[in-house]
Amino acid sequence: GSEMCIRDRLLEYGQRLKYLKRGVCATTAGEENLAQHLLACATINGARSLNVDAGAIQPGNWADFAVINLSSPAVSGYDEASLLGAAIFGASTEGVIEGTCVGGRWQN
Repeated sequence: GSEMCIRDRLLEYGQRLKYLKRGVCATTAGEENLAQHLLACATINGARSLNVDAGAIQPGNWADFAVINLSSPAVSGYDEASLLGAAIFGASTEGVIEGTCVGGRWQN
């Protein structure tokens, strides 16, 4: 489950290495929307590139989502506007993702 946060973080970090500057992904998304942009790259755009009905919660799509543990120290105290960024950039691999559902089935 926490691989999701790491993958999104690595997308930004990879762009930093390639262009030798920070916030490369934010250039197109706007700095305040960087976390949402990275999530869209991993979900909506990922599903589109694979030509599958997934990437957004809507009727007919695969039920793929993660549950964030709001009690985890890595994300506690963040508000709704900053929670996604905290989960992507500040989350460790333990305790942030409570569970994942893939294709409508909960994963261990």
